[in-house]
Amino acid sequence: MTPTYIFLVGDYAAGHKAKNNFLNPEAKRRLLTYLHALRELASIIMSLGNHDVSQGMDEELRKEFRTFEEENIHPVDRELTFTDDELNVNFLGYMQPKDTYAICDMNQRKREYVLQDIKKYMPQAIKPGYCNIAGIHTPIVARDKFLLAHGSPTQELDFILSGHHHNGLMNYTTINRLNRAVDILNKIFPGHEESIERLRYIGLCENPFNAPLPFINPYARGMHVFGGVPTIISKGAGAGGASGPNRDDPRNQFVTEVTVKKIK
Repeated sequence: MTPTYIFLVGDYAAGHKAKNNFLNPEAKRRLLTYLHALRELASIIMSLGNHDVSQGMDEELRKEFRTFEEENIHPVDRELTFTDDELNVNFLGYMQPKDTYAICDMNQRKREYVLQDIKKYMPQAIKPGYCNIAGIHTPIVARDKFLLAHGSPTQELDFILSGHHHNGLMNYTTINRLNRAVDILNKIFPGHEESIERLRYIGLCENPFNAPLPFINPYARGMHVFGGVPTIISKGAGAGGASGPNRDDPRNQFVTEVTVKKIK
């Protein structure tokens, strides 16, 4: 099946090393090579992820992001939208500021900040009379009960595409329990710290086994409804060694396909 659009939901910079940041010329070249290959399949819509804004370069990255606008490659971010008048579809994107994103859960300060921020940017991006599809990288923004209870504009959307969880992340309650267990194991089994610390890696809210853990976090992937809005959380394009920019950690957020047909 040929998709109408390919929606990329973020984390192009990825990793925590400067060489993977797409302000790096070589990393940018790899990303553009990947985008141009995808563009042969369908038009591309791309929104930002937390790794794209987490390295202290929010404004620089967003400015660079806008330069990707060319034939069949359409960035969406905050007030930057792309509208297909023929299909009556409006695409928009939202990624919260660097100091307010959360891996799995948000504290109250972050909730209030995100609520103010999303109310500032999303209403002007939503187009009345159109099917509004948003790329929201972190699912917590769409599903957080505080945001929904206080008038989050995500509830005005028709469809949400998300990612971020890499097909299996834990919630913080589980993480804290696991970290306590690791501390106890280190005391019981001295000399095995290196092996035991492998468990703490999971406690960083990662899933080193590249396997789904829905029993730990039911929002790791799949189809959900948040605030009455259908939401797909993409597990990404694959495991370690993703197609696309070569990255040295298993963060594969890339492709969510959307096939859109005009309703007559």
